[in-house]
Amino acid sequence: MRTPLIATLLAVAIAPFAALPLAALEHAEARHLLARTGFSPTPGEIEPLLPLTREQAVDAILASTRTTPRTAIPEWANGTLPQWNAKRADEEAQIKR
Repeated sequence: MRTPLIATLLAVAIAPFAALPLAALEHAEARHLLARTGFSPTPGEIEPLLPLTREQAVDAILASTRTTPRTAIPEWANGTLPQWNAKRADEEAQIKR
């Protein structure tokens, strides 16, 4: 019962903003977005985002992210992890004997 009510309230709350035209990012907004998604953006990284809307800027940032690791997975990561709870169960069983 709460979910439809919350969805309705949310729809009513954001309805006035849905009609607003999407605006290009201002310099401070682009810098803030890049600072929150990385480290101290340079002017060269900020400039390409200025003509974009917020949604387009986020899409551009996500499209430029690396999806493959830079380094290979270490050998030890392919093995099985020690079962700490199994060791604890063994210790408890020995104490009960």
